[in-house]
Amino acid sequence: MNKLLFAIALVFFLNIGLSPGYSDQKDQQKSATSPEVKKEAQESPGAKTSPMKMEAEKYEKKVRKELNDLKREVKKLEAKAKELSGEAKAKAKEDLQAFREKTKEAEAKLKSIKTASGESWEKVKSEIDSAMDSLKNTYKKIASYFEKA
Repeated sequence: MNKLLFAIALVFFLNIGLSPGYSDQKDQQKSATSPEVKKEAQESPGAKTSPMKMEAEKYEKKVRKELNDLKREVKKLEAKAKELSGEAKAKAKEDLQAFREKTKEAEAKLKSIKTASGESWEKVKSEIDSAMDSLKNTYKKIASYFEKA
């Protein structure tokens, strides 16, 4: 009798443990709450992104392109600045240094986009716009030295 009860209990427990439905439920519960799965879901390209986050990423790409274009143009002007003489050369050198400093400021502000959210996003965007306007004005000032020469 004991052997029969033992055999029935053994079959019962093995059946529950090997049952596809029961073990899948346990696996699904574990996998759905695992930190690795949550991280993968957040990083996956199909993960839902807020409209503000998407706008911020698009804005960052646009500004980064503008910044790289300005840096490339200033590099060309920097080479030409060596041909200037006198006061124009001194002013160009000063403005080139100002451009480099403003570039660093703009890049630092651009990095802050990643941590911005809600109301802070609008503030960060405004600060970046202002920094980029200042950078563009400095570029125009530098370029003007070569229009006169």
